[in-house]
Amino acid sequence: MKTLKIIGISLLAFACSEPPATKLRLSNRRLADSIFKEEIKLLTEQQDSSCLEFEIKHLDSVVDSILSLRRTKIKEQIERSKKQQQ
Repeated sequence: MKTLKIIGISLLAFACSEPPATKLRLSNRRLADSIFKEEIKLLTEQQDSSCLEFEIKHLDSVVDSILSLRRTKIKEQIERSKKQQQ
């Protein structure tokens, strides 16, 4: 009975651990590196174009919002200065 518990605990310990990482040969590592370099170039270009597209779409609304806030602040300052002069 004690042996079964030890075997059961051992099996659980091995089942919960991750398998060791696969060792790649030098040729496989070089191939993986070259694929990664090409993919990262493509992904970088896609991300840059997505960011540019987002900026183009939203830049006008952001600028309008900032201008609106600035105009409101200017109007408030003008009103305060008028009240102080009276």
